[in-house]
Amino acid sequence: KRAQEKNISVRPFFYPLSSMPLYAQYADTPMNHSQHISKHGVSLPTIIGLTNDEYDFICQEILKIIC
Repeated sequence: KRAQEKNISVRPFFYPLSSMPLYAQYADTPMNHSQHISKHGVSLPTIIGLTNDEYDFICQEILKIIC
């Protein structure tokens, strides 16, 4: 919500492959780190054409949010 207030598009992180039925059969150990990152991570903008200044702005605002 705070990122969106600064016009920074974020979205939930992807599900780990080990949680998908096709791959789950090959996961012989729990993928705790992958599960945690999937639940708590966000994907940041990776839009082609963003300027260095825009990337700097995004990084600075995200740092303000998480610190």
